[in-house]
Amino acid sequence: MSTCTPLTRASLPSLVLLLLTATLTPSFGQQPQYHPHSEHLQILRPFLGQWEFEGVATPGSTIPEGTAFKGTMSARWVLNRCAIEGKWSVLGDGDEVLAQVLFHYSWDPLKKKIVAAARSSLGEVTHEELIESDGTTFVFKATHRLGDGTAKTSTRTSVLADDRQSQTTTWSDQVVDGQQVPDLKVLSKRKPQPLQDDRAAVVGTWTTTFTNDKGEKIRIVKEVKRNRETVHYYDADDTLTRTHTNRYWLQRRGNYNTWTYPGMKIVEGTDAGTQVRFPQPEWYIYQVNGDQLVEFQGLGKDDGKPQYMVWSRVAE
Repeated sequence: MSTCTPLTRASLPSLVLLLLTATLTPSFGQQPQYHPHSEHLQILRPFLGQWEFEGVATPGSTIPEGTAFKGTMSARWVLNRCAIEGKWSVLGDGDEVLAQVLFHYSWDPLKKKIVAAARSSLGEVTHEELIESDGTTFVFKATHRLGDGTAKTSTRTSVLADDRQSQTTTWSDQVVDGQQVPDLKVLSKRKPQPLQDDRAAVVGTWTTTFTNDKGEKIRIVKEVKRNRETVHYYDADDTLTRTHTNRYWLQRRGNYNTWTYPGMKIVEGTDAGTQVRFPQPEWYIYQVNGDQLVEFQGLGKDDGKPQYMVWSRVAE
């Protein structure tokens, strides 16, 4: 069975030739060829992504006993899916970093088991083996060497919720330097992905009205697709006066979700056929909540008067 092997100087010419050949070989319609070990790691797929967790440190932890902690964990494929890489960042109540952990899961072809190796910023080294799993409950046996050289053993059990959006992890049978210590339990929840959710939520038809500087009531209808929007303007007599269309994308800027667009093409009205391109993509802050879309426009220094617009979803 093939294994992940380090590069040697003798293998570099062959690697270069392989890369050149792959570059010149047509790949249309071909599916990615992942490392065979990835098949053994598929059982860990539910853990991929971003997670948030919290707990209280027990004796034998890498941080002081009784310390309340929280943090984030991420897991992703690496090395042509020959391994899964994960990162833990453990924070205190004041968001100070208490510890960081880097770990890798891989398939051991000799033991025929999933194994893991982890190292922390406090000097702890951990080796684990997956000894039992039914796809929901995962049991690992671990040996640790703390930063001061103290030996530790434990059993780590992670149980996924039915919706795969949360998990409970318990470190039990913990023995530190020959002494049994209490269990440690950590609750983790999958980190919300607002942009991913919003990309689906904004699709549809929206409408709003406003009064212009002349005191005229204007109705606007916005048709939003996956990456393009078309906006129609109607006057007080409900006559179409202008339509423009443009690409858009959603972005995260600091603490806000923003709607960004590089320009627009006017397709109806007196300026129909005009293509408008901005020197820099323009953006505004938005918030979508069910059948309501709120926009905060005109926040740039050259944008003029800020606008607060509330759109309602049109039933389809």
